Amino acid sequence: MRSAKEAAQFFRQKDYNQVGKCLFEVQSAFQSGHMYPSAISQWQNARHKHHGDRTPPVGAPVYFSGGRYGHIAIYVGDGRVRSTDAGGAGRMATVSIGWFATHWGYNYLGWTGDIANRQIDFDDKIDVYFKKLRPGVDNSDSVRMLRRTLIRRGFLKVRRPLSVDRPGNKYTPAVERAVSLWQKKKGYKQTGVFTEKQAKEYFAPNKRIKLHF
Repeated sequence: MRSAKEAAQFFRQKDYNQVGKCLFEVQSAFQSGHMYPSAISQWQNARHKHHGDRTPPVGAPVYFSGGRYGHIAIYVGDGRVRSTDAGGAGRMATVSIGWFATHWGYNYLGWTGDIANRQIDFDDKIDVYFKKLRPGVDNSDSVRMLRRTLIRRGFLKVRRPLSVDRPGNKYTPAVERAVSLWQKKKGYKQTGVFTEKQAKEYFAPNKRIKLHF
């Protein structure tokens, strides 16, 4: 069986799909074998559900309710999924999680850590590099994770199209102010930039994050 990252890479490289066969295509991507008659049935029978979580690891199967059979796709990062039929009947496309509600009227359910009753292998540690957490740094996955957690915890307010799913990746003055708010809450000097000690404390609640100094 393929790992989550391998399944995501397989789906990224795939341009066409069997029409209406989302579950078949996702299970084929994982080489998991084929079980259950529909995406909604796969969701209902999954053992490791993460209801409503919009920050799954790359390669996670993601699920939507709607129609008779529901829908399943594969998460590829930055709030986006690779999906069958999203580019038109029989055509693969990469779209946001929210795309399905807008275009198909399908509601997001969450993601699972298993497929066809088989555990998925996730290399799900998220690397954050302390040296990247500085004002002016742009196009950084480390800053993206900082922004995402600041939004989720209520320190950083953003407007559309930015969101928890698409938080941006630049260390802007707004990020400095958000970090200062966290520092104020914790009784630290408000500098807008973490010390090593503060970074360890800030990211400690998220066990998926691996902080590098």
